[in-house]
Amino acid sequence: MNHEDSRKKELKIMLRRKKKREQRDWRLTMKRLRKFQKDVLNERSSRD
Repeated sequence: MNHEDSRKKELKIMLRRKKKREQRDWRLTMKRLRKFQKDVLNERSSRD
């Protein structure tokens, strides 16, 4: 295994990690969004 190969491998791993992190961030964002929408809905219904 030469230097080039190991670099490619590292890049692959980094990319995978990045992807995972982005997915997790995305899920968290969606959760927050949903909670926010729920809160807004609750406020509306309590105001009526």
